[in-house]
Amino acid sequence: GDGDGDGDGDGDGDGDGDVDVDVDGLVYDLREWPRASIDPGCITMPGAGLEVSTVGYVPAQTAVTDANGQFQFTQLAPLTPVTVEIESIPSQPSTSLRTQSRFVTTNAPSQSLALPSHSFEWLAQTAFECGLYPTLDAALWNATFTGPNPELTVTSTIVGRLLEPAGDGDGDGDGDCDVESFPSINDQEGVIGVSPYALSVELEAGGATQLNLHAEVGTTNPDPTVNEMFVCFLELDDQNRLVGSTSSFSQEGGFFIAFGLENSGGIGNGVATVEATGFGSTVVNLSSAGTTAVMELSRNGELLEYNFDLDIYPIFTQYACSACHTPGGFAVGTTTISYGYDSSAPQATMAIHADAADNPGGIDPEFDFVGPSNQEWGIGLYSDGTCATPPGGALVPCMEEDTPTVPVGWRFGYPSIYDATPEEVYFMLSRGLTPSDYDDQAALDAKFICELDTNGELLTLNGGTVIDADASTKENARICTNAPEKSLLVDRPLSTSADSGYDLVHPQDNLPSMDTPAVRAIIGWIEQGARREVLAP
Repeated sequence: GDGDGDGDGDGDGDGDGDVDVDVDGLVYDLREWPRASIDPGCITMPGAGLEVSTVGYVPAQTAVTDANGQFQFTQLAPLTPVTVEIESIPSQPSTSLRTQSRFVTTNAPSQSLALPSHSFEWLAQTAFECGLYPTLDAALWNATFTGPNPELTVTSTIVGRLLEPAGDGDGDGDGDCDVESFPSINDQEGVIGVSPYALSVELEAGGATQLNLHAEVGTTNPDPTVNEMFVCFLELDDQNRLVGSTSSFSQEGGFFIAFGLENSGGIGNGVATVEATGFGSTVVNLSSAGTTAVMELSRNGELLEYNFDLDIYPIFTQYACSACHTPGGFAVGTTTISYGYDSSAPQATMAIHADAADNPGGIDPEFDFVGPSNQEWGIGLYSDGTCATPPGGALVPCMEEDTPTVPVGWRFGYPSIYDATPEEVYFMLSRGLTPSDYDDQAALDAKFICELDTNGELLTLNGGTVIDADASTKENARICTNAPEKSLLVDRPLSTSADSGYDLVHPQDNLPSMDTPAVRAIIGWIEQGARREVLAP
């Protein structure tokens, strides 16, 4: 409490017994947040001529940035949270927005900091890059092109970063501004693979609280009382500046933006509580509509949460799995004939019926039901009833050929997932779990606890000879909740395998690495139990 070292407990010498803090600030373009995090010297886009004001601080302070984006606040109280709003310069279409940040003063006489700001054009450009609007003009303008898009000015926005301890950050300010792999800073790094559905914002105004949850464009939340916000994960360009993306999960750096925050009156002002499952929460006061609050959320040790239908199921389309796992695709084949299965038929997606009338032969869930060379399975049944085993009869081919042809390296094929429902895909991945099993922990464990050897690898078969684990009726290595990274669902499509011993069976390297956001999400889903929770209608 004695910043000048003379022992009188009055660090600034004004006789009041505390340390008044003078802040030397620099305002920069928000898209350079990653560069500013590496080193303030990396900032190349300062904000000139912008009004910077404290919010709720007494006495209030206001300054205007100079040509270099610099400003100063004087005689702030030490160790005190300070909220600051920066007013953007009106532009075309003519509107200005406020960017809000918060910092805590030090206990030293002087403090330097850098604060982000953005223009309306950047907000609209990012909304367009994120896929929220089909064109840039639609993001910028109202319907008559006479003013700014009200969806971006009447609501408010959150720009944030999802962080976790890194353990290897240097924070040395070495100024490597264009480093290819975004570094950890001060022992913190961005979290990859977080779902947009993990984020929520409660906005309280006038005694009423409005819940805001993510919804994809063109969809609505099943609960009509929920406001649909839109969460977009930001990427880094080759100069480590933020750009919008259509990624389904958080990217390197952990940056995100949430558009369309509303209170119960449909306006973006109020006290906002921002949360993400697996992270701590942050509370900010959005003083008016058209405010963007900038914040960081840190991991709290809880598991990240994923929903199979919303987060995992779409991955199979996003990574072109259905290009092969489709009628006529390599994994299903065109001339490859399996008993009970016509691979060229349009009804190649399996319908799963469990009643005796639709499934007279019963289902053997240890095997795949459609695909090349699957000669040992019990029955293949489609929604129109074709290709089913006759009651009491032997397996018969749906086409005239009697002998299946087998692609090299394949023993058991995979079903078509083209136009398949989440229930059907989960049925395939879990080897036969149906909705009645979803809350049955014993049924889940029977499918998802894998046999491992003493080295933690998937147990090999046939006296130590490594073969396709899917050929075993005793094991399900497709999903392993006791060893998620060894799961064949994770390991097989990887370019850099998890070394399960079975990774060479899959002919395509669809997923680049374990650090791919989709892979992180799949692993996170398996870690939390690989459940499928049916969404409310």
